[in-house]
Amino acid sequence: FIAGVNAARKVLGLSPFTLGREEAYIGVLIDDLVTKGTNEPYRMFTSRSEHRLTLRQDNVYFRLLERSRELGLVESIQLEELTQKKNEIQSEIHRLETHFHDGLSLAKWLRRPGIHYADLVDTNPLDPEVLRQVEIEVKYEGYIKREAERIHQTRKLESRTFPPDMDYFTIRGLRYEAAEKLNHIQPQSLGQAARISGVNPSDISILSMWIKREEMNKK
Repeated sequence: FIAGVNAARKVLGLSPFTLGREEAYIGVLIDDLVTKGTNEPYRMFTSRSEHRLTLRQDNVYFRLLERSRELGLVESIQLEELTQKKNEIQSEIHRLETHFHDGLSLAKWLRRPGIHYADLVDTNPLDPEVLRQVEIEVKYEGYIKREAERIHQTRKLESRTFPPDMDYFTIRGLRYEAAEKLNHIQPQSLGQAARISGVNPSDISILSMWIKREEMNKK
């Protein structure tokens, strides 16, 4: 599907469409096949993703809302409904964080074990889908924030790119095995290189320093 989309975008002069590992399981699948390869049939287990906390089936419509809008895959009326629900989720979370009862915000009450939205002293009539997202986002806020920070750090690595047809054997200090793997796969970014089997953290440090030197030389 993505290959077909990109073929059409190329004809229209648009940049390629991609899905990252942090956006969807198909992004995990594609990245795994590119960076790790396979000698047997590939099975897309959820355990293959490092961002399972955010790649939940209950939030897929909201998670891929902007991507759907970008590709025109969903009718405008459905997009409007999803956008409205997304806004309702954020609005209700904000309300829970800023309204208090007995010295605690309603959000802190909701985070208590065994407490659900219906148990709060001040509730709103919410769509069941909105309500489910509000409860999940509030109860697991700390975990979700840490996951968002990990995704941010990953994206920083993805933004540091290599030139096409790079000869990794020319990088001093890089192990032969790592250079061989890198030359074969030709990763587009430092993040992708870090996920290649046989490339270890010390190799990534060397590649990171090489990129820094290249960036300084271009200034």
